Amino acid sequence: MTGVVPTGWAVRAWSVQLIGYVCAFGSAIVVAVVALVTRRIPHTDGTLSSLYQWSQWLMWPVAALTFFVAWRWLRLSPSELGLRQPLPVRWGFAGVVAAAFAAQWVAKLITGIVPGWPGTAPSDTPVSVWQAVEWSVRMGVVEETMLLALPLAIMHRLRMPLWAQILVLTGLRIPFHLYQGPAVIAECLVWMALLFYVYTRVKLVWPIVVAHIINDLTITVFPLGLRLLTTVALGATGIVVLVWWWRGHAPGWNGKPT
Repeated sequence: MTGVVPTGWAVRAWSVQLIGYVCAFGSAIVVAVVALVTRRIPHTDGTLSSLYQWSQWLMWPVAALTFFVAWRWLRLSPSELGLRQPLPVRWGFAGVVAAAFAAQWVAKLITGIVPGWPGTAPSDTPVSVWQAVEWSVRMGVVEETMLLALPLAIMHRLRMPLWAQILVLTGLRIPFHLYQGPAVIAECLVWMALLFYVYTRVKLVWPIVVAHIINDLTITVFPLGLRLLTTVALGATGIVVLVWWWRGHAPGWNGKPT
């Protein structure tokens, strides 16, 4: 789309983003706010636990419906939404995965510098491997499509300045990570700034989804040895890719994304 975007489109677009956000992440935000106020993660059982789990599973249809509405009602193309790009990336899919993983890894180091709040660590309630894998895949897919690809498609159409785009992305991530304490603000800001850089180089969300899934699997599933190996290998490779891009080498697609 060229020229000035009608105000009505902007209102519709942000309404789709906000409604999808609340429906997908509302229950997680409530839990995080409770942790913010009480300084501890709430433990629920019975009906409340079941309701929370169902609300988490509903992320899948909510994300699918949100993107369908963005495509049909907002007229955002699959390419604009980061779902499809016809051109091969020079660094390869794996290189972009490593760069996105490094972005999250570097940001997580911030939590070791900025102090958190006592008693706000995530619950150690045991879960099955299947639950951990499903959670990792769900968060990777839903977070990166709804909180990265969709808002950036909207903001690119509206031609918002880069700093505003990064602040919006940061604001979308902070609420359901509040249990981490003050560190979450710095962590999300660094994470989103680096992830914004990665995404705008390739305009494809899937390698970033894969990186997020791998990161979560290292936390929930991988044994210590594999966790360390994966983190060091992908993190180091990703930093090399980011530095290579930053030094001016062709970072993205063999041609302009469509």
